[in-house]
Amino acid sequence: QYIDKVTDFKGSYSAEGSGTLGKTADNRHYRIDELINKTAKESDNAASNLLAYYITNQFDAAFYEEITAIVGQKWDMSSRQASAQMAGMIMEAIYHQSGYILGSLQNTECLEG
Repeated sequence: QYIDKVTDFKGSYSAEGSGTLGKTADNRHYRIDELINKTAKESDNAASNLLAYYITNQFDAAFYEEITAIVGQKWDMSSRQASAQMAGMIMEAIYHQSGYILGSLQNTECLEG
């Protein structure tokens, strides 16, 4: 559910920018696959925030433990400081999952705006 809190937690993106999801909370419910597609294909900040808010529980300790296990160090979602190697390790982990997210990363769009 797209509520105001979704854009107001530590590490959330500004909802402005590319993407087609509304820039302000509309109280609607969205499907996870729809949010994944909007995040992967449109670089939609609002969709990314919804996923982060609900799926990662606002980047909770369990999320950081999982990411640290993959990349070998903490990836701070507030500062967004990460090396190319860390990003590559995340992409490799996504590739090995062979799941829905990998398919969503194919045929991404560049939105004018």
